[in-house]
Amino acid sequence: MIEQINESQLMGRINTDGVVLLEFYKQRSPLCEKMHQVLEQLQNTCTIYQIDIEQTMVAIQEYQIKTVPTVILLSNGIEQQRFEGTFTVEMILMAMELFRK
Repeated sequence: MIEQINESQLMGRINTDGVVLLEFYKQRSPLCEKMHQVLEQLQNTCTIYQIDIEQTMVAIQEYQIKTVPTVILLSNGIEQQRFEGTFTVEMILMAMELFRK
């Protein structure tokens, strides 16, 4: 499941065991919509949280978001890898495998 969360919900959700994907996006962005479709294919493999950059200034600074879409792979609450712009399901699955062990 992909869950849209706000800034105040973010910290309590990411400090968990396992792999979490943070999807930073902008509404009405064709590229963000296209990459969101990629993430929908992964929703049964891990937890995915969606964060609208237009409503989340602190998280943008904290995670140094410079472009959208940006997907950050966290393992046990720690950033392990970042995908900016376009990416594939395979790219994310390969990265997830590295950090599930």
